[in-house]
Order: sequence, then C-alpha cells, then structure tokens
Amino acid sequence: MPRILILLTTLGALALGGCYASTYDGVMVEEEPPAPYVEDVPPRPYAAAVWIPGYWAWNGNAYYWIDGVWRVPPRTGYVWVRSGWVRDGARYRYVQGRWSAPHRVRHYNYVTRPARARPAPVHRRAPARRDTRPAPVHRPAPHHR
Repeated sequence: MPRILILLTTLGALALGGCYASTYDGVMVEEEPPAPYVEDVPPRPYAAAVWIPGYWAWNGNAYYWIDGVWRVPPRTGYVWVRSGWVRDGARYRYVQGRWSAPHRVRHYNYVTRPARARPAPVHRRAPARRDTRPAPVHRPAPHHR
C-alpha cells in the first residue's frame, strides 16, 4: 500500500509540474501581440549586469506588459535569448526568454513591430468623500502669567 501511495504521489507531482511549465513556454494566442513599448533603460547597476528587455505576456484574456530589468547571467559568458511571440500558422506562440551559452543560442523568427511610446497613466479622481467628523472646536490659548 505505501508503495502505491508513493507512486501515485510522484505521478501526480510530475503531471502537475508538466502543466505548470507549459502555461508559459508555448502558450498559443489568436490575437497578434501589440507593438512593444519604448523603455527607458536605467543605468547599469553593476558591470556584470545584462539588460533583459520588456515583453508582452498573456494572462488568458489579454496581453499585459512586463517591464525590462537588469540581471546577472548565471554563468560567465552566458547571453540572454529574449522572449517573444512567433507566428505559428494562424496563431501566435509565446517563446520564453532564457540564458544560454553563446554557441547554443536558438534563433526564432519573432513577430516584430516598431516600438511605441508607453501611454501616460490614467489618473482617476477619487470620489468626493463627505467629512463626517465633527467641526473642530476653537478654544482660545490659555494665558500664562
């Protein structure tokens, strides 16, 4: 009995692990991704840092922007292979970015569009709040002798 329980637990973990990994790399979308945003790249924080550009991700209903970030390669000499969207028939497939040795870089035919400026944030006014506190009581300052 314990062996069957261990086997079922292991198989369940493997099945769930496979589902989790597939939600990112290889997700398919029918709608073309928007043009990327022009990013203001901050100064390099340290010599080994590599800029990883922002990209459009998919949440199951719509695209949303992930800002770029500075990161340190896991090994000296590794390069960043950017994430992006690849046309796959009538749909678009997401390819997750990853670190790679330079001689093992796989090149993809990413969907490319000219970058555009990020829209200004929308600031909504907070609804007027009625002040329900009692009016302050003004008392004269005490006289000191």
